[in-house]
Amino acid sequence: MSQSEKIYTMPKILLIDDSSVNNFLLESILEDEGYEILSTNNPAEGLKIVKSEKPNLILLDIMMPEMDGFTVLENIRADESTKDILVIMVTADLSYSSKKKAIEGGADDYIHKPVDINDVVAKVNSMLKR
Repeated sequence: MSQSEKIYTMPKILLIDDSSVNNFLLESILEDEGYEILSTNNPAEGLKIVKSEKPNLILLDIMMPEMDGFTVLENIRADESTKDILVIMVTADLSYSSKKKAIEGGADDYIHKPVDINDVVAKVNSMLKR
C-alpha cells in the first residue's frame, strides 16, 4: 500500500469511569475534537476493552467501586501488550498522595474533576502528538 493509499484514522480513546455522566461529558468533548471514543463504567470491562481494542489513550477514573483506577493502571502496565498505552488519570481526589501514587504507578498525566474542557482537550491533544 502506497503512502497516498493509507487511510488516516483518528486516535482511539477509552474512557473508564463509574459515572455515566462523566463518560458522557468527556465523550461529547472528545468526539467534537474528532476522536473515536470507547467508554465503560465498569473497570473490569475496561481492561477487556484495553486488550481487545488497544486504544491510543485511556482517561481513567481513580475512585471506582470493585476495582479502583490504581489497580486498573497496574494491570495495564503489567501487560506487555498494553504497557505503553498512554493513561491520564481523571479524579476528584485532590490529594498530593493520590497524584503521587498515580504518577509513580505509571500514569502519564493527571486531571482534576470537575474537568475543565480546555484542559482536557489540551492535554489529550498534546499527549497524542507524541
